[in-house]
This record gives sequence, C-alpha cells and structure tokens, in this order.
Amino acid sequence: MVSPPKSELFDVREQVVRQYLKTKEWRWRTQAVEQWTFLVRLRAINYHKSYPEIDIDDCIAAGNFGLLKSIKQFDPDRGTKFITYAQHEIDWAIRDHAAFIRKQNSEYASYSNLDDITGEAIAGEENNQSSGRDPINQVVNHVALEELMQATDLTNREQQVLELNKHSGLNFEEIARQLNITPERIGQLYRQARKKLRVSAVASLTKGSR
Repeated sequence: MVSPPKSELFDVREQVVRQYLKTKEWRWRTQAVEQWTFLVRLRAINYHKSYPEIDIDDCIAAGNFGLLKSIKQFDPDRGTKFITYAQHEIDWAIRDHAAFIRKQNSEYASYSNLDDITGEAIAGEENNQSSGRDPINQVVNHVALEELMQATDLTNREQQVLELNKHSGLNFEEIARQLNITPERIGQLYRQARKKLRVSAVASLTKGSR
C-alpha cells in the first residue's frame, strides 16, 4: 500500500502547481506532475480494490489524464485545496474510462471467436465504404491468418489471446481462466490486437493494389 505524504507537504506541492499556472513553463508542469503522481496511484488502487475487473494500469493511465487536467484548470482563487480538486478530477477520469471499457467489453462479449467479427465494417475506411468489408476479412481470403499475425507487431499476450480464441475456440472467460487474468483484460488485449491486424491488413491490400 502506498502511503500518502505528510499533510504538511501538501501546501508545498500545491505551490508547484501555482507556479506553473503563473508562468506556464513546462518545467513547472513536469514538476507538478511528479509531485502529485502519488495521488493518481492512490486513487487508482482505491478504485481497483472496489472494481478489480478494471485493470490497475488502465486506472492509472486514466488517472494521469485527470491529474493533467486538474493542473491545467486549477483556480487557486476559488479557495479549494489542489488536492481536493485533483482527487475529484482523477476519480472522474478513472470512472469515465472504466465505463468506456465496460461498454467496449460488452460489445465484444457476444463474439466467441475471431471469425465472428471479421465481417464487421470499418467505419471511415475510404477504400471499403462501398463494400463495407473488413480489410482483415479481405486479406484472409488470400493470406493465412497466421501469416497476417506474423506480419503484425503483436505482443506475446495479444498473440496468445488470438491463438487461444481462433485455434482453441475459447471465449474470453475461458481464456481469462487459462491466462489467470480478468475477462475484461482479455477484451482489451483482443481489441488492441484487432486494431494492429487491421493496420497490417490495410497495408497489405494497399501494397497488393499497386
């Protein structure tokens, strides 16, 4: 458990934020972030304890955005302590991102394997607006999925998730049990891998059309 600094240090830390607001110098902003990073971790750990399905790293990443926002928008003239204002912004950022993750995971929960999703349209893909076809699906018609995966810069975890899903036919909950991580984290890894595969697929189609 991370212990918070002694209360008498809070005012000193707040002065760093005030100095940034006064000068707008990057070095003061950097120091302010360093001074208050502990608060992000405290709030992220606190949220993760209540909602362990949300990955702690995601909580911290979201909390960092909240901290940056609070440093930029803090108004000392309102009489609120920075720690109070920052905690509110950090908590809001974590909760908002957690809600986004849950929504995304629920959308993917109905898919049992990679084949269920390859027919999705890619919004904003100019080359596919008329056909509505996923570039991954188009490439797989010509190239084995394994080759596309090898040509894509996937992490070991991302590759594991795709292989267990595609070849073993496991759903997110089954993969989560096998890898000893949460189904929500499996969903995140799956989405990350899918994004990377799409980039590789579009590159392959573009190269093949030349």
